[in-house]
Amino acid sequence: MIICVCNAIRDKDIEQACSTCPNSRQAEDVFAALNQTPKCGQCLCYIEDVMLPNAAPQKLA
Repeated sequence: MIICVCNAIRDKDIEQACSTCPNSRQAEDVFAALNQTPKCGQCLCYIEDVMLPNAAPQKLA
């Protein structure tokens, strides 16, 4: 499914970026991993929703 219309970023692209760059915590990290920049910004919250299940687990202190 296309998540970012401006850059034609699909949910699979986001998942791949998260697996390639496990320290990704924000939508901007995904854009950087994909060599893109946010344009209108309407997709940012949706990108972060897709990122949540793919984020690397955090170590507890």
